[in-house]
Amino acid sequence: MKPHWVGRGVDLTPLKATIKRHWVPRKLDFERLEANEASTIGLNLRRCRLALQAHQYEIAALLNVSRTQYRNYEDGRHQLRLLTTAQYMMRTGIPLHYLLAGSCYEHLFSHLTLRREFLPLQSYVGRCSDGAFNGLAALLCHQLELDQAAPPELELHWPENSQIDAELDAYYQIIGEGLYQLRQIVGIGQEELAELLGITYSTLSAYERNRLQGVRQFGTHMAMRLWAATGINPLWITCGSHFYARRWLQHLRMEYLHGLFSRHPDSLLHQVQQVVQQLPGVAWPGEIQGHG
Repeated sequence: MKPHWVGRGVDLTPLKATIKRHWVPRKLDFERLEANEASTIGLNLRRCRLALQAHQYEIAALLNVSRTQYRNYEDGRHQLRLLTTAQYMMRTGIPLHYLLAGSCYEHLFSHLTLRREFLPLQSYVGRCSDGAFNGLAALLCHQLELDQAAPPELELHWPENSQIDAELDAYYQIIGEGLYQLRQIVGIGQEELAELLGITYSTLSAYERNRLQGVRQFGTHMAMRLWAATGINPLWITCGSHFYARRWLQHLRMEYLHGLFSRHPDSLLHQVQQVVQQLPGVAWPGEIQGHG
C-alpha cells in the first residue's frame, strides 16, 4: 500500500527521466566507510559554528535540541538525524557539503564550491528573503564593477519560513513517500533497495510508511548511503515540497555568487566581504536569532 502523507505531498514525476539516468546501483561496505563519519561531521559542525562566531546553545535552539544533545553531535558521539540536518540547512543557510567535507561521502559533492572564508555570507544567502538577496547581488555587482543581473532561475519564489516549518513537522512522511515513489520509478522491491542501503527489509518498510519509533533514527548517513549506493541525490526524493524548492534556491544563490567571486583576486574579495558584513542581518547572530 502506498504510504499516505496528509500534507502537500511529493511528486517525483518531473524527475523521472533524471532518476532513471542516474540510477546506478552498487553494493558498498558501509560499516567500513562510515567508521569515522560521526566524528568528521562533528568537527565540521564545530568549524562552521566558530566561523559564524556562534555559541553551542544558539545552534541547539535553532535545531530544537538540548545543548547537551548538540554537544554530542559536535563531539561525534551521536549521528545527526536527517530531520536535524534539514533544520540545520534551513535555519543556518549552510548546505550539507560543508558538514561532509573530509568524509567518505565528500566525493558526492565534488561539483560544488566549498570556501569557508565565505561561510557567514553563505549563511545569510541561504536564509534571506528574495528582496534581500537581490539587493545583495546588486551590491556585489557594483563593488566588483560588473554589469550582470541575477540569472532567471533565481527569480523563483523563495518559500516562506512558515511553509518550511510546517513541512519539517512532517519531514519523515515526505521522505517515506519519496522512497516509495523512487522504487516505483526504477522498478525494484523493498528487499533490493534495503540491501543496497545496508538495512533490513523491515527497516525500509518502516521508513516508507513512517511507522514505529525506529523511523526517527533515519540519519544523515542513510541519505548519503542512498546517494552513494544508487546514484540518486537524496534531495530529489523531496521533490514537490517547499523544502526541495528552498534547498534548490540555496544552491543556485551561492553558486551564482561563487561565479562572481571566481574572477577576482582575494584582495578585492576581502574588501567586498568587509562591505557585505556591514549590511543588516548578514553578521551572525543578528537575523538568525530572530529566525528561531
